[in-house]
Amino acid sequence: MDLRGKGPIIAMALAAAAAGGWLIYRAWPETLPNVVLEDDEGQTIALDAMREGKDYLVLAFFLEGCPISKFSVGLLKTEHQKWSERAAFVGLLIGSATAATSYQDNEELDFPVYGLRSTADPFAVNELFEKVGSSYGTGSAIYGGTVVVVDADRTVVEIFAKEEVKGLPAELESLLQ
Repeated sequence: MDLRGKGPIIAMALAAAAAGGWLIYRAWPETLPNVVLEDDEGQTIALDAMREGKDYLVLAFFLEGCPISKFSVGLLKTEHQKWSERAAFVGLLIGSATAATSYQDNEELDFPVYGLRSTADPFAVNELFEKVGSSYGTGSAIYGGTVVVVDADRTVVEIFAKEEVKGLPAELESLLQ
């Protein structure tokens, strides 16, 4: 086989294969760390305990004043009523434990909200951000309103960020029915 003059085509094919492999690697499901957070009374709870022995944990990342967080809150109120038998719901506010309690009260949420700044191990929270971001393929980016579904092994099953959060009801229906 004569490969003369085919160098650029071969190089482009190899580059495309390498890029595809990297994207698959970056989107590989991540296992989240067992982050331990505090409530506003100083009681600690680990991510594993937040699941309450249910099949799944639905984690929602909230940012005060964020319109997508507000949109997610509306969806999660409805989904919590439908699926709280099969999945535990938890909000994670980018703020203190006191701010998280206020957020939960102001939004009238029937599930707990914890402040991500109320932890004895900030490195575990950084790892949480990194793992969720890696599952989404963005490195360590988490946006306000992001919702993550985690299984009993703390493996990311589904992630909804930005506009994808609109698909949360249909995906939870498919996953939890």
